[in-house]
Amino acid sequence: MKAGTKTGTFSEGISDLEEVLRCPITATPVHAMGETELGEFNAAAQSGGLRQTTGDLFQSPAEAVFVDEQGQFGYPMVEGIVLAMPETAVLLGPAPQNPPTPRELRPEKKSVQQFYDEFGWKAGSDGLYKDTTAFTDTRSVAESYKAQCRLRVNAFLPESGKYLLDAGSGAIPHPEYLSYSEPYRYRLCVDLSVRALREAKAKLGPRGLYVLGDITRLPIRTSSVDAAVSLHVLYHVPGDQQVQVLQELYRVMRSGAVCVVVYNWGDHAWLGARRWGRRATRVARRLLPRPRTKEKAPEANEVPEPPERPTLYFNPRPRKHFARAGLPFRLEVRAWSILSHASTKRFLSESSSSARVLAMAQKLEDIFPRLMGRVGQYPMFIFRKNDGAG
Repeated sequence: MKAGTKTGTFSEGISDLEEVLRCPITATPVHAMGETELGEFNAAAQSGGLRQTTGDLFQSPAEAVFVDEQGQFGYPMVEGIVLAMPETAVLLGPAPQNPPTPRELRPEKKSVQQFYDEFGWKAGSDGLYKDTTAFTDTRSVAESYKAQCRLRVNAFLPESGKYLLDAGSGAIPHPEYLSYSEPYRYRLCVDLSVRALREAKAKLGPRGLYVLGDITRLPIRTSSVDAAVSLHVLYHVPGDQQVQVLQELYRVMRSGAVCVVVYNWGDHAWLGARRWGRRATRVARRLLPRPRTKEKAPEANEVPEPPERPTLYFNPRPRKHFARAGLPFRLEVRAWSILSHASTKRFLSESSSSARVLAMAQKLEDIFPRLMGRVGQYPMFIFRKNDGAG
């Protein structure tokens, strides 16, 4: 089946998706099928006549199909989400003899995809996403501090534009995240998780474009987006591909665009929770009386252990990993938060003294953003595409 000329009326956003999407296999621009071809495509899907590059049958009704320049691969839009991965491409002709890219996700990526489809973006009984409960201090004492950390991203983004790329958008779990795309026509959400994109779509509606994709090989045209963010995603990417993600983000940015990536130094952080946990334990052993053998009732402000959850792939790299990568752009480091959720949960209680500690942390981050970005737990990577850059 070959693509032809578009005819008829298309739903809102189709032409905008044509403007920014490209085939993740051939790296060529895509165009949407015309209505006649779309009808033929859906009839073939219903009769079991279409297969994906993995060999699986494709039988879902599509609202649109985006086709590469050679007419080899089709990327269907199902329930408003474009399935733009090599693994989800539908063959429109004979399968290529030498496919230019792997057709199966790496195990690390597959595990992240499963974590968020099956656990992370499901809501618990408290109405919060399980990912939020597991990896964020949701107590009221930390609420204001965390909100200010999230709002820091706005200071670096351009004040207007058409497309804000959200690479690894997730479910857009925090209200502050919505503020990033307010000045833009569209938030272009790319994620490995279908559940994440459905949740994002419920929040953004027609202000969003939703693409199932791999951020190590973005299905986005070169120099097509006005700004980009990637929030708490990069350290869940295989370690050998994290620099590649930064290069991909740079590739898709227009001249003058800015990208903000929120990262986690993990155990490489000088102010990391594990290091300070060991220090605090040593100090406590010296200064505090030995605990009684009699069991104590839990304190009112004690934080319960999180419920059992699947393992989430996590591979933070040290700063020198990025410094030695030979990136063709300057990577600036600023503070997002010097404190991990584990450290605030462990050492701070619902008290005025803890609130003062968090206020002090925020002040340090504001006064010394570069230093705190280097030694704290969560840095922001900020980079710009210079005028005339390709």
